[in-house]
Amino acid sequence: MTDTVLFKHYRNSEFVQYVKNALAIISSSNPEELKVKEQFDATNDPFQELSSLFKKELGSDITIELQEIDRRRDDALNGISANLESLTYHFKEEIRTSAFELIESIKLHGSGLARLPYQSETSVISSIIRKWQSEEEKKQALQNLGLEAWVTELENANKLFDERFLARIREQANDPEITVATLRKETTEAFRTLQEHLDAHALLTPDEKYDKLIKELNTLTESYNQTVLERVASNEQEVTENE
Repeated sequence: MTDTVLFKHYRNSEFVQYVKNALAIISSSNPEELKVKEQFDATNDPFQELSSLFKKELGSDITIELQEIDRRRDDALNGISANLESLTYHFKEEIRTSAFELIESIKLHGSGLARLPYQSETSVISSIIRKWQSEEEKKQALQNLGLEAWVTELENANKLFDERFLARIREQANDPEITVATLRKETTEAFRTLQEHLDAHALLTPDEKYDKLIKELNTLTESYNQTVLERVASNEQEVTENE
């Protein structure tokens, strides 16, 4: 039996790459001989549209700009974290205390914040900055450490990212073409049907070619599922509160 693909947890890039690999595996085994040519084509047709549209989306000027701004805010976030970590070894107790104060504030949202999905990272950064700018202990800690400029850079980058992210949403909403989400859903449904037919033929007409194919598909699925499950588990630990 073919394993369940955890498509709902896949990012679009992962989804496209997985289906591309899976279809290549099935194609190399000859869909006609496998008696799934109709189901294969029903999956491949929307997938080709999806792949083309996804590439177009990635090529959007705003998408490229978002990637650059995201790197900018990640640099600021990582720079602040690195500074705080080094200052926990400062020879002045007041400095060490302030550094630990802000580190604990970040830890409330987990580790690896720069690896969170775009919207989650924006929300978490906004929450952290809001606390640092409104709570007296956090404000004093920033002053003691001289990190105000770093925080301003992080805030500016995060706000700019949010503005450009909304601009991309508007761009996508105004695009009259069929959306990635629609094609992804269609591809998913067709692929599930393809899996069902492969399983049925393997059960009703046992043959080594089905066993070999299903083993290859399951190996592929296991690899992708493991990656997304680790990410989901990590994110559940990292994002505790977004106040």
